[in-house]
Amino acid sequence: MRSAIFALVVTVVTAMSARARAGGFEIDEQSAPGVGMAGARTAVADDAATVFYNPAGMAFQSGLSTLFGGQLVHVSTQVSGIDNFKINYTTAWPTVYLTQRLGSYFAVGVGGFANFGEHFDYPPGYGGRFAGTFVDVTPYTFNPSIAIRPLSFFSIGGGMDVTFASLQVRRALDFGAAEGQIQTTLFAAAVGGNAGLMIDFVPHYLRFGFSYRSRIDLDFDGHAAITGPIELRQQTGNKLDASTTLVLPHNFSFGLAARPNRSLLITTDFRYTLWRDIQTLTLTVTNPEAPTGTPPSEQAVVLNLRNSWAIRAGLEGSVFDRHLKLRIGAGYDTSPVPLSNLQPLLPDTERVLASAGLGYHSELWSIDAGYMFVFLFQKTSQFPDYRGTFSNNGHVVSLTATIRLAKWGLPVGHPDFKDE
Repeated sequence: MRSAIFALVVTVVTAMSARARAGGFEIDEQSAPGVGMAGARTAVADDAATVFYNPAGMAFQSGLSTLFGGQLVHVSTQVSGIDNFKINYTTAWPTVYLTQRLGSYFAVGVGGFANFGEHFDYPPGYGGRFAGTFVDVTPYTFNPSIAIRPLSFFSIGGGMDVTFASLQVRRALDFGAAEGQIQTTLFAAAVGGNAGLMIDFVPHYLRFGFSYRSRIDLDFDGHAAITGPIELRQQTGNKLDASTTLVLPHNFSFGLAARPNRSLLITTDFRYTLWRDIQTLTLTVTNPEAPTGTPPSEQAVVLNLRNSWAIRAGLEGSVFDRHLKLRIGAGYDTSPVPLSNLQPLLPDTERVLASAGLGYHSELWSIDAGYMFVFLFQKTSQFPDYRGTFSNNGHVVSLTATIRLAKWGLPVGHPDFKDE
């Protein structure tokens, strides 16, 4: 039984150890303009998605603004070496944001979004089935926020992240002459926060943005079950109570937005994520049928994750009296996963991305579309249990609509950056 429990902990903690970046997926592009500009929006405050990118930007907008829509994500993973196959997964995530300016100095807002997740469903019988056959992480976050703009060129803001998540994982077990399976289903809810500031270094032309999203400790609880051949019935069939804590690390983002003229916006972002906070994860498993006083079983897995960084850049041009917006973007992300831990449920490597988008904007409403292609570098794992070669790519398509009521609420004393 202890070997089966250890198999469970390895599967669970490695499946959850990173925000499932493109073999799974991490979506830091929370609006169609964000997708079209590769997510370089830390210093931009021209729609309600600033609740996510930088809450300080709410105070640089006027009246009421709401943005709603979603992202369609398609992920493809090619495995070669020991096995040769390709798996695909497509999912859709809804996004909604709302901001309201309250006079000359304050603004409030709220967002609902999913910015990370993971899903892999490998074919039965493949060589890495003892490392994992299925994982699905489904999260959603609510983010109420507030901002204050005490000076015309400076604002600060912050909010609270309330995250709910579910996790399902399956893994094959080797009983010698036969195989079995271990499956776990866990749920978690946790609270974190985000904060930001915006400074107009050169009014009308150059703005700096900084945002921070805090560490979140997701305390997962649920059940695990082991199945196997009939002759091993005494070792299988028990429903186990399982719990573990997944740490989502601190994230920092620095951005610049420049407007050489009223029809051109140039943005750059630099991001840094403290994955080194996650070096070891522990799973606690309790058998409810065990005699009273039996201690729970605890197993730890060393992950050795490293800090990662990313750089993004975007360009937006306006034509036809600034009604039509044309966007492009590009970026490069490093990976927190060392080759020694590159495996079927965590096939994350460095990646490059390219994006494009367009939108039509009027005074009261706008509709935007964006597309981003993500290419992960092919790498061969040094993971002892499965030395396969992984190649991943992803496609993100976003469509969002925005409604702006600039005069809804008290008068605003400061001009908006986008109109300067």
